[in-house]
Amino acid sequence: MRAAEQAGLRIRAYILLSLLTGARTEEDRALTWSHVVTFDDRRKTSLPVTEAGWDHAEFAV
Repeated sequence: MRAAEQAGLRIRAYILLSLLTGARTEEDRALTWSHVVTFDDRRKTSLPVTEAGWDHAEFAV
């Protein structure tokens, strides 16, 4: 975890996702933004982050 904190933003997210979910790195690499969801309190439902209005351009490849 300390090493991840020192790493760049993208590699840190990759390391933490692997550690905290138990997913294999091969599984993590296949993920795209369309796989990421968030709970929208206003709509009381889960939505893909792209529909929820998150600004994730800094993470885009």
